[in-house]
Amino acid sequence: DGVDVVYPVHALAFHPVHGTFASGGGDGVVALWDAVAKRRIRQYQKYPTSIAALAFSNNGKYLAIGVSPGFENGMEDLEVEGRVGIFVKELGETEAKGKGQK
Repeated sequence: DGVDVVYPVHALAFHPVHGTFASGGGDGVVALWDAVAKRRIRQYQKYPTSIAALAFSNNGKYLAIGVSPGFENGMEDLEVEGRVGIFVKELGETEAKGKGQK
């Protein structure tokens, strides 16, 4: 349709070991980024609603993902029951490790 839809970023979390970071926003997508290489490392499945918060565990093995409607598409989604929650993703040993410069 020639229309670009841009969603806000609601949450950032920095990995305590590798120095990479995770972002999540209104599109319900969580991505891992390598700031040094200035590129995305990976993108995860789309969650049922907006990403409201992100946090890595102290050792970086787990990523907590809080979801909640952000009403990016208006107020038609006022029914939030079952759409608010926390997911915990276990990361592989090098899953959040940066790829470095090209």
